Amino acid sequence: MARLTEIMTADVKCVSADSTLRELAEFFVEEDVSGAPVLSGRKVVGVVSATDLVEFDAESRAMPAYHGMPESPTEETWAPNEADEPPRFFAEAWGSGAPSVRTRIEAEGPEWNDLEEHTVREVATRQILSLPPDAGVAEAAKLMTETSVHRVLVMEGDALRGLVTTSDIVRAVADRGLGG
Repeated sequence: MARLTEIMTADVKCVSADSTLRELAEFFVEEDVSGAPVLSGRKVVGVVSATDLVEFDAESRAMPAYHGMPESPTEETWAPNEADEPPRFFAEAWGSGAPSVRTRIEAEGPEWNDLEEHTVREVATRQILSLPPDAGVAEAAKLMTETSVHRVLVMEGDALRGLVTTSDIVRAVADRGLGG
C-alpha cells in the first residue's frame, strides 16, 4: 500500500495568517495553487483555499457601482473595432459589472479596499485535517471524501512535513495503478 510520503509535496507553499487577502489572491496566482496551510510564526493555524477567498468576496460589500446603460446605442458605439472585441455599446453596458479576478486583484480603486483591509486569519479554516507521513493514500482519499476537502496536511505532531491534494491522489492512481 502506497504511503503519503510517496505522493506528497514536501516543499509546501504556506501563507501567513497576517497576509492581506489581496496578498493571498496574488499568492494563489503566482504560485499556481488553490490553497495553502496558514502559519502564525512557524505554527500551522489553519488552511485557506480559493473557495474561502471567493466566499469572502461574494459576501463583501465592495462591489463596483452600476453606472447604467448608455442612453441609446449610436453608430459609433455599434461599429466593430480592430481588436475583434465586443462592440463598445456592450462594453459600456456591461463594463460596470463584475470584472475578472485578475483585474479585481490589481485594481487600486477604493471599492476594492476590502482585500487590503482583511487578513487570511479572517477567512481561513481553523480545523486542520492532517495525517501522519506513513498513512496510506487510501486513508487520505477517504478523509477527503468524508470531509469534502481537496487537501490534507501531512504532519508529525505539530511539524508540517508535506501536503497531499486530490490531484496527487488521482495522479498516483493513474501512474501507479493504486486504485485496484
